Amino acid sequence: MTDLFISVLNMSITASYVILVVLLVRFFLKGLPKKYSYLLWSVVGFRLVCPVSFKSIISLFSLKPFDMTGVQSGDTSSMDYIKSTPHQTADDVNIGLPNADSVIEEITSSYSYWANIDWVLLVLSSVWAIGIFSLVIYSAVKYIRLRKRLNTAVLLNDNVYQAEGISSPFIIGFFKPKIYIPYNVSDDFLQYVLQHEKYHIKRCDNVIKIIAYFLLILHWFNPLCYLAFYLMSKDMEMSCDEWVLSQNPSIKKKYSYALLSFASANRMPLANPLSFSENDVKSRIKNALRYKKPKRFMSLCAVVLSLAVLVSCSANPKQAVDKQDFRELSKNKSLSGVISASLTEQIMSSKSEEELNHVESHIVLGKQKGDINKNNSQNLTTYFIYAFIASYQEQGNNFVNSCGSLNVYGITVKKDGDKYICVDSWIPRDGNYYPKDIKKYLPQEAYLKYQNISDNDNYRLQNEAVKIAVESNNIDINKYISNEFDGLVNIAKANGDYSLCEENINLNSYCDYTLKYVYSKFLQGNQKGLYADMYLSVLIEMLGDEAIKANSNNPQEYFDDFYNHIKTIFEKNGEEFVKANYPKSYVLLKMTVLNESKE
Repeated sequence: MTDLFISVLNMSITASYVILVVLLVRFFLKGLPKKYSYLLWSVVGFRLVCPVSFKSIISLFSLKPFDMTGVQSGDTSSMDYIKSTPHQTADDVNIGLPNADSVIEEITSSYSYWANIDWVLLVLSSVWAIGIFSLVIYSAVKYIRLRKRLNTAVLLNDNVYQAEGISSPFIIGFFKPKIYIPYNVSDDFLQYVLQHEKYHIKRCDNVIKIIAYFLLILHWFNPLCYLAFYLMSKDMEMSCDEWVLSQNPSIKKKYSYALLSFASANRMPLANPLSFSENDVKSRIKNALRYKKPKRFMSLCAVVLSLAVLVSCSANPKQAVDKQDFRELSKNKSLSGVISASLTEQIMSSKSEEELNHVESHIVLGKQKGDINKNNSQNLTTYFIYAFIASYQEQGNNFVNSCGSLNVYGITVKKDGDKYICVDSWIPRDGNYYPKDIKKYLPQEAYLKYQNISDNDNYRLQNEAVKIAVESNNIDINKYISNEFDGLVNIAKANGDYSLCEENINLNSYCDYTLKYVYSKFLQGNQKGLYADMYLSVLIEMLGDEAIKANSNNPQEYFDDFYNHIKTIFEKNGEEFVKANYPKSYVLLKMTVLNESKE
């Protein structure tokens, strides 16, 4: 029952947005025939009863301030603000408005009982079911009482009956509708009253009204649905009034007087839920008196506007969360090549003239058939990538990492003969949405692999990227590393502070190149003075957990102790162990022990 309630709740939220749009458009159609306003309510009914829809670029839910692409479930094309998954939290609820979602998350994050909202949904679904049961019983009782009152009705002609105890005409029945009119209807008005009621039957309004009422019962918890039901009934009646007046243009006053004679004009819509009578007579009289046949141009505008609303409110957004435009990004004979090209090409537009071409390195976390939403069109495969994308540039005496980021990507690829084509790409949204999107879109295997990514993995990715940048552009990296150390030493001399300065960020970004430079200096032996202090300071920071604790008298002694330490680990555990767990120390072994063994 909880799953059914969640499905209804998701439809109700979607329909609420559509109701608000219809209310706005209905205001602009105020001076036009009510048949256009009446038509608009059909899309509300569609959203209230159908959890899935087609996708289109022309969609209300792809416009700002909405962010409904984030709640669209690709495998069913449904709008899932609340998931039918166990052990979800309030953070998993997304109503499609980013600002509102952030407020909800901030409020609920401080309350431990929102850690799991399954129990909340269970309680709400129970209340929902009780509400439906109560309304069905209420409707059945009202219907039975009404039928008893009509037992004495007298057939006038065809399907028209006259009955006592009623004060306005109405229709009752689904398959064989009957028209009931009060005895006091004047013969002068009877023709027009019957025209009105028979037009209801011709348009199947009796069926539409009953369906609408049962949708109202299904969504009884949504106040906007009550408003929509009332206004739809009002537009239904006024559009029938206008049709009668269009057939008899000279009867405005007479017809208005007929409306005025109905005593039960202000009956609430729920009074006879399985029938409908003439509601809101005051508004109907005003509308009848000012009715004029619209000009053709205005009718055309109303038709175009109504169709635009119907299409845009019926369609789900075509794109997924933060997906870029569906396009061919690159072609390559290798899968790795097309992934690499797509990762760099999608950000090349932001590249400055001074920057070298973007470089990337990546880990394939996993793959799935179809696009990011599992739509298996055109034999697509989506690869989930964890990548480091960076850009470098030469600035005077420095080689600068101008931008760099580690991120998760989805790359959708299609095989075209002997080539691969990247047809689409996806990235998670920023901020609080980031972990949600990763958890939602990544297959389980890829998600587990993402969770196990280590700092060493991040270092390897950055090292591979800078290596590509240096080799592809013939950069003399040792010259820039030397300049960086000269700058650090000058800063230390000027400030009298020989501790590591924050300005070593470029040295860190050179990864193995910086390590090799520092290792080579210490391997020469007898390193002392300010430069040696700077070498050691940079080395310890870059080594991180691989650094050792030693009571050395100078930088050279520390390095010698560290070198002996890593050689011991290598002799005890082997090359592969050091390579996997001590990647920065492994660089030193490749320069010494491993290099000697090859020779």
